[in-house]
Amino acid sequence: MEFIKKLQSLSEHVKLAIIFTVVLMVGLGMGFFWIQSTVHSISSISQSFKSADLTNLEAPTDVVEPTLNVNWKNYENNRLGFSMDLPNITGIENDKVTKLEVFDDGKSNLIYIAPSQSADQMSDLKNDTPNSFEILDKLGINSWQRGAWQIVFSKIDNDAELLKFFTNNFYGDSKSGSQCKIESKKESTQPGVFDIKIKGLGFEGGDCFLGYSYILKYYPQEHRAVFWGTGQAYYFRIKDDMFDPRMIESFKFTRITDWKTYKNEEYGFEFKYPKDWYTKDDPAYDRVYITNTLNETNKENSRPDFQGVWISHSKEESSLQKENDLKIGKSDSNAIFSSVSVSTIENNGVIMDMYEYKTAGGPVLEVFWTDASGQRYYATNATEGGNQKNMVYSLKKILSTFKFTN
Repeated sequence: MEFIKKLQSLSEHVKLAIIFTVVLMVGLGMGFFWIQSTVHSISSISQSFKSADLTNLEAPTDVVEPTLNVNWKNYENNRLGFSMDLPNITGIENDKVTKLEVFDDGKSNLIYIAPSQSADQMSDLKNDTPNSFEILDKLGINSWQRGAWQIVFSKIDNDAELLKFFTNNFYGDSKSGSQCKIESKKESTQPGVFDIKIKGLGFEGGDCFLGYSYILKYYPQEHRAVFWGTGQAYYFRIKDDMFDPRMIESFKFTRITDWKTYKNEEYGFEFKYPKDWYTKDDPAYDRVYITNTLNETNKENSRPDFQGVWISHSKEESSLQKENDLKIGKSDSNAIFSSVSVSTIENNGVIMDMYEYKTAGGPVLEVFWTDASGQRYYATNATEGGNQKNMVYSLKKILSTFKFTN
């Protein structure tokens, strides 16, 4: 009791000091025992690892992402007069082939491009339509919501008709887009065909809001135009592999239904060429020349718009060594002023390896392919006349019709 009375008589500061000291001593004591216990636990774990047999443990297996194999094929529609590269992809879903199909009813001024069978799997549409085209057609202007491109063609005679063609298809009616204007025309990779850019007015700028991306091309010489919406993101992609850019870049207007046909009975092949062009066999070089001027195969006495290409079955020109040199940027016939672009195209069952590069006078295309017997073939364009860009385009167009007949 006497001790308690003495404590009560102490000042408040002294009482607080005593309480703090007691708490500190208790805390230090508990901390000491916790540290001792932890050291003991760590020591036990260490001993366990030392005695454990780790020789039979297997390393974790890495998850292997499937490798995509893309086989590009050139699709051509003679009815509507266009061509485009389309991908067939393997390496996903247990090597199941995924491909894009063209849905064409054979009579409309439009087609759809969509993943195979996707049109038949749209559960929110009734099953009373007779074919996939009609299912896609019900979706109309909003087709991109289902992963399809709706590509529309039209005959166009002037800029006013071109602008109206755009607004009708972009907005889906004839009233919207009254304030839209053509901002620019830029010649595309296809000579004479222009990529059209429309000037939008933004959210608050009036009746020309451009809410998604589009393709609008105009071919004045043939009075033709094409439009399709590409949405706000890539339509056709698998993870980081996007296929839209090449598909768009490869689009070409074509009109070859009235072309003439060259046939080679000895080697069993044929191809089409423009009706106002000429062919000439040259047995000395194993070549077939295709030119837009009669009896002219080079720049001598040629007209200003001269174009000339040739197809060869010469062993020297079509050699594997010549092709391998191109793969590393070397050419035995031209001085190369750029990197060599390499691509593979399948036309009519013929797989062609294409090598394109720039020379001092313009682009050059060299192409190699093989028939079933192993006979190699080669094609290229002339480097005279200043029209190499047009020649490369013409050669690609001619080769798109090449096929073996045996």
